[in-house]
Amino acid sequence: MAVADPHRCVVRYVRTAAASAGGLLLACAAVAAPVPSGAPSTTPATAPGDDHGPSLGTLIERLSESGAYFDTDNLISNERSFVRVVDDLRPAGGVYLGVGPEQNFNYIARRRPEWAFIVDIRRDNMVQLLLLVAILVEAETPEQYLRLLLSLPPGEGHADVAGGGPVDPIGRIDAVAPRRDLLERHLAGFEARIAGWGVRLGEDDRRHLRLVLEQFQEQRLDLRFRSHGRGFAGRYPTYRELLTAKTPSGEPASFLMRPEDYRFVRELALTGRLVPIVGDFSGPRALRSLGDFVRSRELEVTTFYTSNVEYYLIPTGRFAAFAANVASLPLDPDGLFVRACFDYGRSHPLLLPGHRSVTVLQRFADFRELVLRKPTLSDWELCTERLWTAEH
Repeated sequence: MAVADPHRCVVRYVRTAAASAGGLLLACAAVAAPVPSGAPSTTPATAPGDDHGPSLGTLIERLSESGAYFDTDNLISNERSFVRVVDDLRPAGGVYLGVGPEQNFNYIARRRPEWAFIVDIRRDNMVQLLLLVAILVEAETPEQYLRLLLSLPPGEGHADVAGGGPVDPIGRIDAVAPRRDLLERHLAGFEARIAGWGVRLGEDDRRHLRLVLEQFQEQRLDLRFRSHGRGFAGRYPTYRELLTAKTPSGEPASFLMRPEDYRFVRELALTGRLVPIVGDFSGPRALRSLGDFVRSRELEVTTFYTSNVEYYLIPTGRFAAFAANVASLPLDPDGLFVRACFDYGRSHPLLLPGHRSVTVLQRFADFRELVLRKPTLSDWELCTERLWTAEH
């Protein structure tokens, strides 16, 4: 799908890095010179966005609202069941909305949106995703991405992403020891790059950036989702399990295992179209402001990954506000909700062995009909009624 690039300056930098064509640097002199893989630049890159659109920092500030505490760290997903729907997620263009950590990239890669916004009530999630966007900008390959995330040396060779077949970057990094000096160097480079995008980082933000890199360095591919004061940690998947998961058809599910998927997600990052913001699904600003932005681009929302946020909105009386926010968005009627349903005392009929959750799809139009028919929907009804599969 050809998408008009609203951020020519950044793309010219990338092409210059690939082709070593110094002439293009003159057209975009403010962009930092490319650096070796594994050593992020400590010079701020030009903020994504030029006279065709806002900078990343400006866009985040414009769309975000006040955050709040939630009792999980969400460094990685706890939804092993994401593999169940990946095969059914076909390219749709438009705009992707999501919540939470890196798992969004798997859905984004399959849906091929023109813009992707990840909305989370925790500011820490926005900060972590900015780190991942910075890593995507630096890393030309999935292996480089993992090496930067885990604070590993760059290595002598990297997987080629030119082809379309699956790749396995994990085998080449398992035996490599992390280095503390690389963590410090990477952290400085990532902080500078994020600041260069016009994002104002406070001391708490900088501490969280460090915490994320330290956790990935210490636990590596054994890292698990963690909640505070709740059990089940041993039943959550490790990062390795999420990376190596297969779809029901036997294909790799992770965007890091599919070169064409990685290239697509990275292109969104390079062009400033992968945007994390702070927002409450039931709040007065974030989703409404996103709707205005999407309309201004003459686009429609085609995908909304809600995880299990609705499970928390319903008993607290905030679901009606969320439903009203959804109704205010410019939606593709055939667009899809991607929803995670956990086994909180009631086993879902589609629950797979070894899973704590079921991931289901539902058309926006069907959600609207359900809400109109029964404004006081239960989480169980959301997770079991009017579901959609690609066979429909």
